[in-house]
Amino acid sequence: MDGRKVGSKSLNLAHLAPKLPKEVYTPQAVAMPYGCMQKVLTNTANATCLSKLEACLKELQPTTSNKDARGIFEVAQKLTESLDLPKDLAEGLKKAMEVVGDKQGE
Repeated sequence: MDGRKVGSKSLNLAHLAPKLPKEVYTPQAVAMPYGCMQKVLTNTANATCLSKLEACLKELQPTTSNKDARGIFEVAQKLTESLDLPKDLAEGLKKAMEVVGDKQGE
């Protein structure tokens, strides 16, 4: 794991965890490499959702009010939550979570 593949929070937690006393736990997490979101967005199953998301985010302008921006982001969040995870990514994520659970005892 390095800073070119995961964010700083995940990297710092990974470096910190082995240095802590056994009675101090760090949150269980799986760090997804950069590019996963792009892979999901560009998956053919998400083509319609991607075009809706792009149209939604184009509504954001420097002059957009906070109230209107909040509404735009709510729509974007719902669209993002409706994305279909590609099968290979879902399987890899499941396997990684199982490894984390096995290492940390859950």
